[in-house]
Amino acid sequence: MADSSASSSDKLEKDLVVEHSKNEPAPAPAPYTAFSTHRKNFIIFVVTAAGFFGPLSGGIYLPALNVLEDAFNVSDTAINVTVSVFMLVFAIGKPLLWAGLSDWRGRRPLYIVSFGIFIAANILLATVPAKYGALLTLRIIQAFGSCAVASLGAGTVADMVEPKGRAFAMSIFLLGPQLGPILGPVLGGLFAGQTSWRWIFGFLGELSIESKLATHLPE
Repeated sequence: MADSSASSSDKLEKDLVVEHSKNEPAPAPAPYTAFSTHRKNFIIFVVTAAGFFGPLSGGIYLPALNVLEDAFNVSDTAINVTVSVFMLVFAIGKPLLWAGLSDWRGRRPLYIVSFGIFIAANILLATVPAKYGALLTLRIIQAFGSCAVASLGAGTVADMVEPKGRAFAMSIFLLGPQLGPILGPVLGGLFAGQTSWRWIFGFLGELSIESKLATHLPE
């Protein structure tokens, strides 16, 4: 009899606990990211602007090819090689190196290193003597430094934005890489027609330094 009473008491206690848990409000879901909406929008703007530089560097160079042939005293085929190697390094460098290193060292150090390489290459391109070997080598280095954001930026956006809003955020980020090839030839034509070809690279270097984009990005 005592056992039956104890069993009924235990059952009643369990029922009360279950009923109490049903009446409690569900805990709020954990936030997807620690960043505020303002901070997220700012970071998306920064990676969009940073992603603009790589394609811009490829497109801004094209209207000056004839000028560069004369300045470096080489054939059009040789000058076209500098375009091809830029595109090749830009395409290969982002998935094979920068994307893999981000899993090991985090993204912010890679943003800073890649931007430093890009700025240094532009400064040297704007100042070194007109030697074809230097042009070819520095174009490779320029492409290597500018291609990082194309792969790292998408990961940065995906880490901050929840899935339901990620498509819109990615479309904003991709504006940068898409606008580069559009505005690059326009700006390159202005520089090639009105100033020295060196101002093409001087403009890229100065714009990169002034923007200080990499210092605003999270880990």
